[in-house]
Amino acid sequence: MIEQWGSGLNRIIDICKQQHIKPPKFEELDHFFRVTLYPKTVNIAPVFPWHIPIIEHIQKKGKISAMEAEKLWIVTRRTATTRLKKMCQEGLLVELSTGSFDPYKTFILAEPGNQPRRT
Repeated sequence: MIEQWGSGLNRIIDICKQQHIKPPKFEELDHFFRVTLYPKTVNIAPVFPWHIPIIEHIQKKGKISAMEAEKLWIVTRRTATTRLKKMCQEGLLVELSTGSFDPYKTFILAEPGNQPRRT
């Protein structure tokens, strides 16, 4: 029974390979153990015109914060956060944070090859 408990990490790696997802990163940090799981990416084009400046900013800078998006869109922080979350739900962005209230939360492209399509 104990041997079955230890097979979980191998199962995670196998599933990632089957789904064509980058294998997880395992790190030992002092007395802690951290696992970084990577998202499955899908190539989706921007749906709304306000997607384009965010995607272009991330392509240049590598990431964007809600504060940067707020300034770029000239909207309130709440609107910027709502739009960024919507872009995550649509598969355009991935949120990088340590928790839901992380003040240093940033967003990256879900797929490095996503190119904005102007309509």
